Amino acid sequence: MRQIVVTEIPYQVQKSKLIEKLAEIVQSKKLPALADVRDESADDVRIVLEPRARSVDPEMLMGMLFRQSDLEVRVPLNMNVLIDGLTPKVCGLREVLRAFLDHRRDVLGRRSRHRLERIDRRLEVLGGLIIAFLNLDRVIDIIRYDDDPKAALQAEDWDSPLPRARSEADYRSPLSAKGQAVIPPGIGMTEAQAEAILNMRLRSLRRLEEMQLVAERDALLAEREGLLALMADEGLQWKAIAADLRESRKRFGAKAPGGARRTTLEIAGETAEITPESMIEREPVTVVLSEMGWVRAMRGMSSARASATRTATRRASS
Repeated sequence: MRQIVVTEIPYQVQKSKLIEKLAEIVQSKKLPALADVRDESADDVRIVLEPRARSVDPEMLMGMLFRQSDLEVRVPLNMNVLIDGLTPKVCGLREVLRAFLDHRRDVLGRRSRHRLERIDRRLEVLGGLIIAFLNLDRVIDIIRYDDDPKAALQAEDWDSPLPRARSEADYRSPLSAKGQAVIPPGIGMTEAQAEAILNMRLRSLRRLEEMQLVAERDALLAEREGLLALMADEGLQWKAIAADLRESRKRFGAKAPGGARRTTLEIAGETAEITPESMIEREPVTVVLSEMGWVRAMRGMSSARASATRTATRRASS
């Protein structure tokens, strides 16, 4: 008996519900061409369908099952969207794709601005660390002897710092007697730089190498210039979006591991109705007509002919 084996089912379709539906179709005889359905699944999906006759066209049978069960599903696409975030609108595919690209550009802009903010904060801290590396003795004196080291770090004139103090009596604070800075604002460290130095562990001082700090600063400055150029040039933005899409296709496309599409997107074709004649099994039959007017039909060819010949001879002699 010819069998049809189903090894894949549509996404989000429960196999148990599908088997129940197919069994209901068999019991109710909604599809006479289908004789039986069995679930032989183990780790993978294996649903066996048995046609009622060998003459049943498998393509025609599957077409009818697609219409009457969830072996094939249609996913509706709701194109009523909020293009501007406020007004609902039914859009075509071109408008939706354009909105997607505009969204990608908006994401690129927000991501670039966020990265610029982080770069600016890091550059500010690096500036303070470079000052601390170049004036390490004075920084240690301020932290050791000053009553308000944070304010003192901000008030110090790092272009002409004071000499190293041999004792607390030799220490000269950059703050006045009232605890205020004696230099114009903008010359000393910023609050973020002073906080970074005060929160730094002593064991990190040996890692404050000027070349590494300068190299990191130069790299961030170059990245900052690139981001500013990107935000100012629409052409560069679309090139960056195209590069991101190519990278996504490389990671999740058909050639990527596990990226091959499991289901196909196709236009549903016409399904022909199954006629009663298509369920009649086609096989060789031998029809025997005797001299006495007896008619007999037998399956097969060669063996049936021999048997029919003997039967016709016996009846003719009687």
